[in-house]
Amino acid sequence: MLQRKLLQPNHFLSTDTLEQAISDFIAYYNQAAKPIKWSYTIEKLEQKLGTHS
Repeated sequence: MLQRKLLQPNHFLSTDTLEQAISDFIAYYNQAAKPIKWSYTIEKLEQKLGTHS
């Protein structure tokens, strides 16, 4: 999540600005976070890998 929302689309001029951006993201995300509802099942994985019996 951090990579998709913060790191990938941005370019940081220094490690200090990167560190501050990460800290700010974590503080914001911790306030707004909701549980992730996973939809990928072990059965789907086994089918993709060809290991489903």
